[in-house]
Amino acid sequence: MYSFNDKEMFYDVADGLGIVINITTGIYYSLNNAGTAVFEQLKAGADPKAISGELSKLQLCPADIEQRVLTFADSLVQKGILIEDSTPGNEPSPFDYQSFSDGFDLVVDEFHEVQDLIMADPIHDVDPNYGWPAMKDDEKK
Repeated sequence: MYSFNDKEMFYDVADGLGIVINITTGIYYSLNNAGTAVFEQLKAGADPKAISGELSKLQLCPADIEQRVLTFADSLVQKGILIEDSTPGNEPSPFDYQSFSDGFDLVVDEFHEVQDLIMADPIHDVDPNYGWPAMKDDEKK
């Protein structure tokens, strides 16, 4: 199944929307409500086909939900958010219909606008020999 790439990514949820930041590239990703609900299950190790089975129990679930979940999972792997894992899949939890009240489109949007700002974070410039912030030799005089 899958596991979250916590070595390169940071994840949080705000108002039901997932936010993932790649701390090595500065790219951030936004998940819609449906995408966040499915991502939470994938991140917990649930099998995509089992997730599709749970989703199909919801009213108005589209017939192609299995393909949508597989495509979404592949997209998350290609972006490095999820890592393929050899552990057997967990059973998914039942979904709350409210997460899908806007539809069953599983969306992960990619943003580069603040990439430079994220990478300019002074934490990335810490020198273990001098502490934080590290001063250049000519600044020490």
